[in-house]
Amino acid sequence: MKFSDGAEDADLYGLLGVDRTAPLAALKRARRFQAKRWHPDQNKQHNEATARMAAINHAYDVLSDSAAREAYDESLRSHAEQTSRSAREDSSAPTSEAAPDDTAARSRQPAPRRRADSLAAYFSAHGLLFVDKRTKGGALWVLGGSDLEPIMEALHEGGFAFEYAPQGGRATKHRPAWWTESTG
Repeated sequence: MKFSDGAEDADLYGLLGVDRTAPLAALKRARRFQAKRWHPDQNKQHNEATARMAAINHAYDVLSDSAAREAYDESLRSHAEQTSRSAREDSSAPTSEAAPDDTAARSRQPAPRRRADSLAAYFSAHGLLFVDKRTKGGALWVLGGSDLEPIMEALHEGGFAFEYAPQGGRATKHRPAWWTESTG
């Protein structure tokens, strides 16, 4: 099932907003965050909230069980290999269409896709202040309030799960900020 925000329940990691190397503690935090966000009692205006909660619970059940998670990861690897093989076969076929030169589209910077080192460039390009404490076992903090939600949603679609902390943390001197422990 594809949800209205573009998420698919087939991507269990994406539903929880974690990367594929996330430990059990990160899975628990992510499930709790998503459950608060999508619980049907909290989202009566969203018709898909019940289906989303069922998908979140299913994702957590699979990913928290080591045997089920290994089987799921194996199915993802085989699907990726199959897709890669198909793409190589398709790219070897000659095409007669020339790609349009869309300079404006290339100048827009999309959200990075699961590359922690590209987050700094992304935040700098958007003029955002951030504090990266991940190398010392901490979190990556982006200073700003709920006005940053559209940017954080774009990052979520790119595979980075940020949580909002209205009181911030020690690294932000208790100013409102978004944080993640994701390493990409």
